[in-house]
Amino acid sequence: MNVFSMIDAATLIVLCACAVWLIFFAIVGLNGLAMKPLVSEVFPPMTSFPRLSVIIAACNEADTIEKALQSLLGTTYPNLEIIIVNDRSTDETGAIINRLAAQDKRIKPLHVTTLPAGWLGKVHALHVASEASTGDFLLFTDADIHFAPEALTYAIAFAELHHLDHLAMAPETRKPSSVSAVQQWLISLVIAGFASLFLFAMRIRKLGKSDEMKAFVGIGAFNLVRKSVFLKTEGFAWLKMEVLDDVGLGMMMKRSGARCGCVNGVGLIHLEWYPTLSAVAQGFEKNFFAGFGHYRWRRIVWRVSQLAAMVLLPWVVALWVWWSSAQVLLVFLLVCVHIALPLSVAAWKRKGLPVEVSVFAGLPLAFAFVIALMLRSAWYVSRKGGITWRGTFYSLETLRREQRVRM
Repeated sequence: MNVFSMIDAATLIVLCACAVWLIFFAIVGLNGLAMKPLVSEVFPPMTSFPRLSVIIAACNEADTIEKALQSLLGTTYPNLEIIIVNDRSTDETGAIINRLAAQDKRIKPLHVTTLPAGWLGKVHALHVASEASTGDFLLFTDADIHFAPEALTYAIAFAELHHLDHLAMAPETRKPSSVSAVQQWLISLVIAGFASLFLFAMRIRKLGKSDEMKAFVGIGAFNLVRKSVFLKTEGFAWLKMEVLDDVGLGMMMKRSGARCGCVNGVGLIHLEWYPTLSAVAQGFEKNFFAGFGHYRWRRIVWRVSQLAAMVLLPWVVALWVWWSSAQVLLVFLLVCVHIALPLSVAAWKRKGLPVEVSVFAGLPLAFAFVIALMLRSAWYVSRKGGITWRGTFYSLETLRREQRVRM
């Protein structure tokens, strides 16, 4: 094969990959823009405050639970109960919950000591708490989420103003102070890559269409539901072995006829992200094989192949042509499409981003990390024959049989 035919083939590969990337990026961008920054919304004064039950499942969260609860107690919402389930913790989580509950009667502690057969621990804890709730709205959140004082008031006001039955809110991610700037930037890359795939899969721009049954969303940091509509769903018993329980909740609400919405929570809710890449890999181990692979190797290989063909293959081809024939045009094209375009859009929407703008210059590297994490998740779950989550082992056969969410 001569140089010219090789360049022609290379050009075709890069152009096709760029076209696919532009479609992908357009869908991600449209879904991202559909998530309004809630902190910038303007609401009429609230004259009534529906009762709100905040529900948290906590298993060995002694390092995070107290600060998270203190932030909830510091919110301005006046009609509030906080139901926190100590799910078989072996650390000081239970003692911390009891101490805080003794100091503030809004906290309702529940302690789970045994896990019924056929349930994931977290899903069972959410089920127990939802049955004990008294609120008109239920907010399912995590034990490491921190709330601004007005966060709950804004969320309820938004849901009431737009007559929503389910409101998901994406959190702001903040840097851990204990790791180097390079480590922080690499972790941010992984988060940006995962967030891009999430936005591509969730069809957020179509959430408001009642006939779009595949347009649903769920975010573990903030899933607010109207209880009267939640009671029409199949309930957590239907999700009892679903690893992606947050997305599953959104799917149940949409199936029940709920009016759904999703907003950007930057400035209102935040969490501190994983401190190391190793922690990121462990944190995503249970999710990637489930969500993107449906616990099947052929599907995860297909997903990886799609990402590699869209993001990695054109770079390999373009750099090879540059090295072999000193042609830089294809590399320049990729820099414009894969780097300059995301960076420009990020700079334009910088106030609503969960991570710093510079991260979006490295999206091709971000997807390389995501591919590695997908393959690692599939390998470890397959090798172990299941997942170990919060100290409990769940078999792959059961997880596969009971899976509800397929992204």
